[in-house]
Amino acid sequence: MQERTLNEAKATAAAQIALTQSLIQVKVNENEGAAALARAQKDAETVKVTAAAVGEKSRLEGQGEADRTLAIGTANAQATKLSVDAYGGPEYRLAEQNFARFADALTKINQPLVPQFLMSGAQGQENNGGLIPTAMLSSMFGRMMPDALEKLKEEAPRTSARSNGP
Repeated sequence: MQERTLNEAKATAAAQIALTQSLIQVKVNENEGAAALARAQKDAETVKVTAAAVGEKSRLEGQGEADRTLAIGTANAQATKLSVDAYGGPEYRLAEQNFARFADALTKINQPLVPQFLMSGAQGQENNGGLIPTAMLSSMFGRMMPDALEKLKEEAPRTSARSNGP
């Protein structure tokens, strides 16, 4: 019976070694799992922080571009307003733009600027009032800005009266 007890004790000791090794392996696996989980959580946190930083960068760049566009638009509007005011109002600025376009068109045509033949409504007289181009220009600009022409007509006598002073 002693031998049986001895054999049971040996068997229990051998099982105890396997049981201990199994418990140690379970702890090792738990620790490795916890480490892998911690790494995955840190990686996820890194991805979130990086994505938030990229989003904030894009938002700030967009806001900067919007502010730049607004500043350029505001500056252009102010420059245009100052230019219009410098010409004495929108009517004069419009006249300047139209004259500039007219001059540009004259530089691009293939026709001579000075006509080879004079067409006039007046027969043999030395007056330029009947020239067709003069009449066309007067008509065109007279329709475009009648208020501006009226102002010029009103101011002309005052200007000549001042220069004829004492």
